[in-house]
Amino acid sequence: MVKPVATVHVVPNLPAPLTRLRELAYNLRWSWDHDSIGLFRRMDRDLWETTGHNPVWMLGLIDQRRLEALCEDPAFMAQFYRVCNGFDATCRRSKRGMNTITARSISLSSPTFRWNSG
Repeated sequence: MVKPVATVHVVPNLPAPLTRLRELAYNLRWSWDHDSIGLFRRMDRDLWETTGHNPVWMLGLIDQRRLEALCEDPAFMAQFYRVCNGFDATCRRSKRGMNTITARSISLSSPTFRWNSG
């Protein structure tokens, strides 16, 4: 068996209007937000299926010309901005909520914690 000489981490060269795709892909919010899932699927349906619905992997494989074409697609960009706005709203709510949540309230509400500590 041949051992790899090096490991290469491919980072997509996202066009300026789409730079937030990386942020969206690396946050698991996409996995339960139907509009986000639709956005990634819309980018390249076949690649979405090939990567097992993995947006990070997908961004590493998607064709650069496809990314540039998406920037010129008004319907895609409208969906992209809608997803970004929803993501930002979720982050704002999370930050406000974290001010009132303590570690104790999280651990006491965790079924795993109760099961393990019982």
